[in-house]
Amino acid sequence: ECKQRGGTWQGGGPGAQAGKVTPLAVTVGGDAGGHACPLQASVAGLSGGSTLSVRKGPGTSFERVDRLRIGTRVFACDRAGDAGWVGIVYPASPGGDCGLSAPISPPRAYAGACRSGWVRANYLR
Repeated sequence: ECKQRGGTWQGGGPGAQAGKVTPLAVTVGGDAGGHACPLQASVAGLSGGSTLSVRKGPGTSFERVDRLRIGTRVFACDRAGDAGWVGIVYPASPGGDCGLSAPISPPRAYAGACRSGWVRANYLR
């Protein structure tokens, strides 16, 4: 399992609101000396032609906003405590720049050109 910047990744940030139905933005940044979102992952572990649902918040009660295929590369930026959900950012088309290579401080909701949402952590490698 990925471990991320302090605060949010440890379950103390906005991601700790898992289970509530108000949409929850993915938080990026927090480390003034590193990338806004340094962890990358790929969608994996789906059976057959299944896709991974991207949701507006960390839970199945949130609206689905997209579906990702196996092998899709994403930035793992936020975590919903121990609820098993990860806040991701990903380009609309492969190779797109999400603007996450520079530091962002203080942490804030992602508002860049790429897509963002929440997925089950067990489908990211």
